[in-house]
Amino acid sequence: MEQSKASGVEEYGTICKTNLELSKPSDNEKYGTIHEIKMEEFKTSDCEEYRTIHGIKMEEFKTSDCEEYRTIHGIKMEEFKTSENEKCGTMHETNMEQSKPPDVEKCETISKTALEPSKTSACDEPSAAVFLLPVEMAIKIFSYLDQGDLLCVSQTCKCWFKLAFDQSLWTSVDLELFTECSSSYLCNFLKKIPGVQRLLGLANIPEFILDEWLLILTKSLHSLVEIDLSFCHVTLTRLNTVISNCSKLETISLEGSACDIDDDFVQLLCRAQQLKNLNFSHCYLPDEKLMYISKHIDMIKSLDINEVLYITDSGMETLLNAHYTSLQELTLDGEDLSDNTIYLVAKCTKLKTLQISFCELLTDLSLQYLQNLEQLQVLKLRKGPEFSKEAFLSFLQNPNLRRLRNLDLSECCNMSDKAVLALCQNCGPNLEYLNLSWCWLISETGLISIVDHCRNLKDLLLIGIDINGDCLHRIPEEMPRLTFCDFEKCSFINDEDLVNLVVRKPDIVIMNYRGEKCTNSLDF
Repeated sequence: MEQSKASGVEEYGTICKTNLELSKPSDNEKYGTIHEIKMEEFKTSDCEEYRTIHGIKMEEFKTSDCEEYRTIHGIKMEEFKTSENEKCGTMHETNMEQSKPPDVEKCETISKTALEPSKTSACDEPSAAVFLLPVEMAIKIFSYLDQGDLLCVSQTCKCWFKLAFDQSLWTSVDLELFTECSSSYLCNFLKKIPGVQRLLGLANIPEFILDEWLLILTKSLHSLVEIDLSFCHVTLTRLNTVISNCSKLETISLEGSACDIDDDFVQLLCRAQQLKNLNFSHCYLPDEKLMYISKHIDMIKSLDINEVLYITDSGMETLLNAHYTSLQELTLDGEDLSDNTIYLVAKCTKLKTLQISFCELLTDLSLQYLQNLEQLQVLKLRKGPEFSKEAFLSFLQNPNLRRLRNLDLSECCNMSDKAVLALCQNCGPNLEYLNLSWCWLISETGLISIVDHCRNLKDLLLIGIDINGDCLHRIPEEMPRLTFCDFEKCSFINDEDLVNLVVRKPDIVIMNYRGEKCTNSLDF
């Protein structure tokens, strides 16, 4: 194999099927180690045959196109550009420009993408898989591309076409990519990915064609288990299209939908026999309609009724008595809910996610009840002015909470430094997200506890807290995974300290007192 002429990349020669005649063992040592291939077994005759079949030119192959390959295989690749006098002579028949169009042009590009492989390449044999890798490994590389890029690279050759449309890469489809496409294109496209299970982004479909597209989508995708109708105008006709054609439907999101949830609507919805996960966030869902749904759906695992007003203890009692053995995720607007509802919530022993906004009517009794939830991983108790300092301390010391990964106690004005220390000692190693914004009793002592114990924290929100940030210099060493901090309205933290932190830890995003992103310069 002649030494690859790609500038600055000797070890890349065998990976991209360049000239396979007189390869030196040293050139291929890394490739052979990674792929367990003894490159000396490649005979000149075999390589000449391959070169004859695939005598293809490739003008420009940039590092960005191979970024996923480099990440997976740990290969150091400088920018891979062939000069006019050093083009690889045996790579592909097509001239492959940079495969990623700008995002603003992506929808238009996809609408013009053919749904057949390029006819200029005969690369359709299993042995000619991308980069000479096993098919499974090639598909893994392709999984790092978004769906728009998969459509683009599918035009490279027959081999890449097969890889790009592998069913494992199309378990979900975001329709935002197809807003410029015709109905006929959509039909042809869906024939190639019949195994889609999740349908997202319907809010991006123009209103005047939504009925037609819903019919095409639901009749074509027989394996559909989840559909996102968030912020769509969901009429009875449209809901009927979904329910009638999606017999396996388990998850439906109606968040922010302009829909009239009346008797006919809930009766139609409850015809979906497999339905388990419902999102009514920011909808108008009367108490009696929640009761009807609770009685007529066999098993509810997840329910989101955040920002749904006027849900009462009576409505929640019907829901929780019917589904306490199955509920795993529950998101509520707690404005009209009392400790009685939390008493029933605490019986949901499988509950992993509990998020309650506006806990203004809840007392220390609720914290006492919630200590029984041993599986909790996500907990939000926002705006709970009646929770006392003593109750918080007792609650956060409870060993049942050690699985917590995500905690939001924002606007709980009696959250103290002692409670923060108890939280960090009990749950600190597992915490990834912590929001203590507007907990006014927390001081620098509380921040020190967080830095001392929460090594795996990724997001920290401390808006409106009186801290000076003297311990922030320890974050790069003590909190290596931290990538977001919000110190808005923290008037005692110096901008210079935040700048120094960004300089020392470039992967972190910090919001300063003014709510602006802090940069590595004081000029912000």
